[in-house]
Amino acid sequence: MKLKGLILGDIRQQYKYGFYALYTLFTLVYIAVLRILPMQWKELCTTTLIFSDPVLIGLMFMGAIILFEKSEKVMQALAVSPISIHAYILSKVISIGLISLLSGVLIALFSGMEHSYIHLTVGIMLGSALFTLVGISLSAFISTMNNFMLIMVPTLIISVAPISVYTMGYKSGAMLLHPSISLIELMSGNISVISLMAISIWCIAMYIFVCLLRYLFTMREVSQADERRKKEGQQKLLDEEKYELLGVRNEGGLLAFLAVWEFAEFVFIEHFAVSEKARNSGIGGKMLEELARQKAGKVVLEVELPEDSLKKRRIGFYERHGFTFNEYPYIQPPMGEDRHEIPLRIMSAPEPLSEDEFQSVRTELYESVYHYVCEE
Repeated sequence: MKLKGLILGDIRQQYKYGFYALYTLFTLVYIAVLRILPMQWKELCTTTLIFSDPVLIGLMFMGAIILFEKSEKVMQALAVSPISIHAYILSKVISIGLISLLSGVLIALFSGMEHSYIHLTVGIMLGSALFTLVGISLSAFISTMNNFMLIMVPTLIISVAPISVYTMGYKSGAMLLHPSISLIELMSGNISVISLMAISIWCIAMYIFVCLLRYLFTMREVSQADERRKKEGQQKLLDEEKYELLGVRNEGGLLAFLAVWEFAEFVFIEHFAVSEKARNSGIGGKMLEELARQKAGKVVLEVELPEDSLKKRRIGFYERHGFTFNEYPYIQPPMGEDRHEIPLRIMSAPEPLSEDEFQSVRTELYESVYHYVCEE
């Protein structure tokens, strides 16, 4: 039932973002083109268009789908949900496969050519599954649509280029090992054991690869989720005298906020967020600088270790606004029974922390913020 719900959710999302409208447009254009082509060209062109539209469109759309999910924090929600990686991936494969099948069958019906619809269906579903999996794997490495296009274009060239060579008459058994050639043969009704085995092995191998990638990505999201409090814990914080929420609003709503703890010797920034519409406006830096001016003592916050470019940029942002990266080893205690310890570092403004100051800050955070007893 979880898989069925995920599939229906994916279909609603694809409809919401206009993917069904685009599929309809492409299908109508291809049908119109096929209706005016000479009969001797129709058979080859029909198979090629079915391959390029329903099958390869899955690859292109998947980048957009994953980017939408990343922007809506779907990955972070899935990381702490009971939904398995297999259900998540299968829902994407099946939902894209169904619309690919519908489009492909419509193109075949209106082409005016006879087709083996069993072979066509198997070819479309296997091809759609393969290239949807390729799209998911590519999306693991992207953060913008421009990045996706940069890696998608060479992938499409590698996928499509052998077809032109094959259709010009250069045919060999070895070429059937290429997934696109196997799919063209299968959808044309020229089924062979080699082509069927080749595309099946490609799909299985790609599925295993994507599962591994999504597992690693989910583990990263889990580690990020470990840094956040559960909803019940957040609500209890509002009763804490030392805890305060500081925000900046305009007529459009909340632009940014700071969640801070004010202690006798320092102020701790537990959470800092800027809305997407206010990013790159300088409002975040101004809030940090204003907080440092208004509060007595030092201002401290936790940051992740500089292990990748994103984390380094985040540290660099704080450094540009007066914070210093302190090298003292620091562990953020678990946020709950099902959470994990996180190795972090403490940044401070306007000056670095001495070792004694760091020990004092850590003790205060452990006792007052995390209610954690250090066993050292």
